[in-house]
Amino acid sequence: MKKFSGAFYSRGAFLVRYSILWLVLMMVARLLFVVYNSGQFSHASFSLLLGIFFHGLHMDLSLLGYILAVSCLVIAATAYFKGKVAAVAMAVLTVILLTLTAIIVIPDLELFRNWGFRMDNTIFLYLKTPKEAMASVVGWQQILWVLAMLLFLGAFVWGYFRYVSKTLVHAPAGGIWTSFWFILLMGSMILPIRGGVGIAPMNPGTVYFSTNDFANKSAVNVVWNVFYTLSKSTTIRTYPDFFPQANADKLFSHLYTASDTTDTVIRSQRPNVVILIMESFTANLIEPLGGVPGITPNLNRLASEGILFSHIYSSGWRSEKGLVSIVSGYPDQPTTSVIKFPSKIQRLPSLAKVFDGLGYHTGYLYGGDINFASMHSYLLTEGYQRLVTEDDFPDSLRESKWGVPDGYFFPKLMEMMDTAKGSFFYSGFTLSSHEPYEVPMKTVIAGDDEASKFENSVYYTDMELGKFFEEAKKKPWWSNTVFIIVADHGHRLPADLAAYDPKKFRIPMIWLGGALTTSRVVDKTGGQIDIAATLLSQLGIPHSQFKFSKNLLCPAQPGWAYFTYNDGFGFAMDGSAVSYDNLSKKFVVGANAPDSVKTYGEAAFQVLHKDFDGL
Repeated sequence: MKKFSGAFYSRGAFLVRYSILWLVLMMVARLLFVVYNSGQFSHASFSLLLGIFFHGLHMDLSLLGYILAVSCLVIAATAYFKGKVAAVAMAVLTVILLTLTAIIVIPDLELFRNWGFRMDNTIFLYLKTPKEAMASVVGWQQILWVLAMLLFLGAFVWGYFRYVSKTLVHAPAGGIWTSFWFILLMGSMILPIRGGVGIAPMNPGTVYFSTNDFANKSAVNVVWNVFYTLSKSTTIRTYPDFFPQANADKLFSHLYTASDTTDTVIRSQRPNVVILIMESFTANLIEPLGGVPGITPNLNRLASEGILFSHIYSSGWRSEKGLVSIVSGYPDQPTTSVIKFPSKIQRLPSLAKVFDGLGYHTGYLYGGDINFASMHSYLLTEGYQRLVTEDDFPDSLRESKWGVPDGYFFPKLMEMMDTAKGSFFYSGFTLSSHEPYEVPMKTVIAGDDEASKFENSVYYTDMELGKFFEEAKKKPWWSNTVFIIVADHGHRLPADLAAYDPKKFRIPMIWLGGALTTSRVVDKTGGQIDIAATLLSQLGIPHSQFKFSKNLLCPAQPGWAYFTYNDGFGFAMDGSAVSYDNLSKKFVVGANAPDSVKTYGEAAFQVLHKDFDGL
């Protein structure tokens, strides 16, 4: 026992000191970044500076978790020998890790100044042509970079051997129990690596905390970011062209009209706008769209009171994909999502930015963990001034796995509108109809099968939606407000549709509110990406920055929709819908559809994928 205790505690003391060394390094790296780019931080407060370090610590601990997991494995493997064996192995590992860190941290200081985003996997694209990459850096800067990296590396290598390594060198030999406990410790590193026990694993948005873009970027651990984006880069595929690019561009241009005429349906040029994003509200459950009767009685009634767009498709199959398409008018990608790439999302337009520029108050409400799928970073980047999340509700109201049920979400949204000072642009995202479909309501749709539970959860959200609009119509702001009710994506249930089935992507979109001049049904085919152009055209606001969005209320505009699934894409036009599988290289739905529909779908995929590559 004495042998075990000496071997275990000496190695444990080493890991404690080792952790401190790495945390100090990460703090120094962040401080260097802020100081080096202090011109962008000149008007910030001291509290914001503290926030950078406090929130950045979350990601630092995640990176530390990876480092300690490898270290525990090394220590477990060498536990049967005296500490000198482990000391040599850890010295080699540490010098390698510190060298990689220096190579990332120091160049990032200058690259951020030029790129405007923290180093990520983009650097590897330039390293394919190192001569051209270095040609943009003058000779003296190259020398300074090398000297700075050597100084940074030397300082922490010295610190390691001076204060950390010696606690391992003198460790006595251990045995199987020493090895066992360090294996267990290695396994426990999954907690800091994931960022805790919550639903959302660590992602760049986890450390975003401010409307100050530089503060958010400063909180990111650049070493973690490089390896995170590198791991995601393997999901970005390149595809063979269907046509010469000029031909694809010409075909794609035929899908848009040069006409700027529009049917006017909004009486005010500056109405309040609220976009209600409904989790998983598939058209297959909406009776006016041919769905199952009785599941959404309130939405069915509201559809007759406003403008029902009857042939709308979601861009993708996940919430973050729908969010980007709705707010930024940007189409989805089949094997990844633009929201995962901070350098790309900062180049996207957004409705929040447009309305912020008009003096509107902008806000976003979600009753769950807003860090999920990098939504937090996206929303702050795209101009939402206020984010209301599960943290703004009492803990007692977090009654489901995903957060606060929609019965509490809608009153909170009402409160935001009631207390808004001036015009507002708000977006709200429901969550109760997300699996596992837990709702605080006596079961209405009976059944223990998944489809029945899903339908029951949709019924619950629809019930709360009905209550919300019953109250909203009594409010003074109702007469000057437009609500856009749209789903984030469709759902395979209740019919258990295949992933590539176009019916899985068909969703409801209803415009409602006192600012509307008419109620009608719009049968033109469109998608989430078309919300931006259609809305802004009504308000007389230019929308050319939303280059893939089209005005569904323009009589001359052709109707069509583009969507993606996992490594495939779909296209709907003129009453036909097709799906193409990129792996099998064939149309898996609509093989007998008109050639024009298939051709336009292929052109759309080629143009949109290349645009994403170059974003």
